[in-house]
Amino acid sequence: MKSDQNMSINSSNLTWPLRLLLDRLEDKIPLRYACDWDNVGLLLEPFDLQPIRSIMLTNDLTERVLEEAIDKNTNLIISYHPPIFQSIKKITQNHWKERIIARSFAEKIAIYSPHTALDAITGGINDWLLKPFDRIYTKPIVMIEKSKESKADESFSMVLKSCSPMASFLEELKQKHLWMGRICSLTSTLTIKEIVRMVKRHLKLKQLRLSISDAHTEDSPITTIAVCAGSGASILRSVEADLIITGEMSHHDLLEINHQNRSAILCEHSNTERGYLHDSLYNYLMETFRIPIFCSEVDRDPIEIV
Repeated sequence: MKSDQNMSINSSNLTWPLRLLLDRLEDKIPLRYACDWDNVGLLLEPFDLQPIRSIMLTNDLTERVLEEAIDKNTNLIISYHPPIFQSIKKITQNHWKERIIARSFAEKIAIYSPHTALDAITGGINDWLLKPFDRIYTKPIVMIEKSKESKADESFSMVLKSCSPMASFLEELKQKHLWMGRICSLTSTLTIKEIVRMVKRHLKLKQLRLSISDAHTEDSPITTIAVCAGSGASILRSVEADLIITGEMSHHDLLEINHQNRSAILCEHSNTERGYLHDSLYNYLMETFRIPIFCSEVDRDPIEIV
């Protein structure tokens, strides 16, 4: 850390100027990796905001989560999903999202969202979803350029012809592409039943949903797995993998992949994302900023299987 930055930090009661903290966070989560349609970064900055004294992590910023942040005297909320997404033409007390914005300004709490940038980065949410599995290789399913999509294999072939050595090739890909979704080849085969148990343990879930194709049973051997956090249909619909792991897919998407002899594990949307915040992102923030970091205790997926 540069000496002039050190002078900006109160060492006796550690706090961080917001801009300095966000600059450091950019090193971990470059926002240029977010999708074009997304709304990421600093979404709300109150007037006369005090240096950041603590951070609240949440998957979704609800009114209950905001109350929790206020109770913990937090003045920065990192919300994976951006609470400000569609255009807002007024801020009143008539809608819960408008109330969150108004209350955050009043309480001098800043709001930041990384969303799809956190999906795309190496070591991000999609890589974390594959953490339980021993793999021969892992690669992105889709590489997205601005307003352009191509299958990962096609992009790899195209760039390999004009770029060497491999280190330069990988660096060029990181600079020019967003790496969405992941597909892996397992070191040794696992049954669907075994994978279900591993996913439940990794995501700390008692139950999940399973869509098995006619070609599979729970004891069928699986050699390739594809993952996409959240709602993965657009990324996973055509991927060639034995098994798909995501948060949610529609009835018709599941019929389609089942007829392609692929099965799917559905964990509910935010259940595929929240664990990364509590695990990897929490640890990174603690080590980097050395201020109190809280994971919301009331944030949860709105769907509960009963």
